[in-house]
Amino acid sequence: ERYFWKDVCNNQELFHFWRVYLDIPEHYNSLLVNIYQPGECINWHTDKTNKLARGSMVISVSVCPFGTDEKLGVMKFRSASGETKEHELRHLTRIEFDPFTHARDRVQHTARSTRPRYNFTFRVMN
Repeated sequence: ERYFWKDVCNNQELFHFWRVYLDIPEHYNSLLVNIYQPGECINWHTDKTNKLARGSMVISVSVCPFGTDEKLGVMKFRSASGETKEHELRHLTRIEFDPFTHARDRVQHTARSTRPRYNFTFRVMN
């Protein structure tokens, strides 16, 4: 089964397992899981903040379904001036960012997969 922007918080056992396994702080209460195949991407965007707890960070973790440490893809951040910063995604790569600062400064991000990849995005929702 393919999950895309599927909130798994209604399955507390599954949510708790991934939160503990990926060493996510207890106050995080939302998990979205995406499955990306090679070549798939999410377009440039800024996370919406209207339902997020003020001051909270977003934690994004890439997981290889096969557990290998090969490159799974890239995540890029782009400032309003066009400057970009690229992060290589591997098994258990963890990227944390402040969505409120990104929204204020008009920073966008995108990700493209080169191998099958699960992405776990943890947030603190109001």
